[in-house]
Amino acid sequence: MLLHRNKVNLVALLMLFVTGLRARTNADEGDHIVGNVGEAVREYVDLIHDRLGFSGVVFAGLDGKAIAAIPRGFADERGATPLEYTTLFEIASCTKTFTAIAVLQLAESRKLALDDSIADHLPDVPANCNAVTIRHLLSHTSGIPGTNTNGFGNDITKVIPTFLAGGPKHTPGTHSEYWNQGYALLSEIVARASGSSFSQHFRENIFT
Repeated sequence: MLLHRNKVNLVALLMLFVTGLRARTNADEGDHIVGNVGEAVREYVDLIHDRLGFSGVVFAGLDGKAIAAIPRGFADERGATPLEYTTLFEIASCTKTFTAIAVLQLAESRKLALDDSIADHLPDVPANCNAVTIRHLLSHTSGIPGTNTNGFGNDITKVIPTFLAGGPKHTPGTHSEYWNQGYALLSEIVARASGSSFSQHFRENIFT
């Protein structure tokens, strides 16, 4: 987003941790604002909230420092719980980027290859899915339909039959179709190829 005020060009609203944010607090709204640019961010957030119905929490940074934390809307569908700047959100598919990073790190360290069959890294993969590779899962080109969403839990052997049920509907690599469960399979491949849990691998190789 671009925001212009007093010749200030705030090129991007940055997702930041606001721990230690020292700023003026608006007691009524729960906003945390630093300086004129922070005020300009709030004006913009109010504009899109009022005109477009934006609901969420905006964190903004400038030159590496947090300048605004602004909640608008509600944390529940009934509108009974106002959002706060500390409200936690599921980040959903944002995790796909990190999963892809982990896979590419493991490829660089030769613990897997992008063109490996998923059967090389996962148990009990049906024969009709042997042509599906890690690269296909990364690029949503496995040919598995996006409707293959049944199954949940921490036991990979229980979800593979439902995730891969029926096999690819298109030849792998020829058709693009967004499929969340492909990245769930990738998270298990990361864990098995790295020899550690998915979260531990992230902690040691990305976050720290």
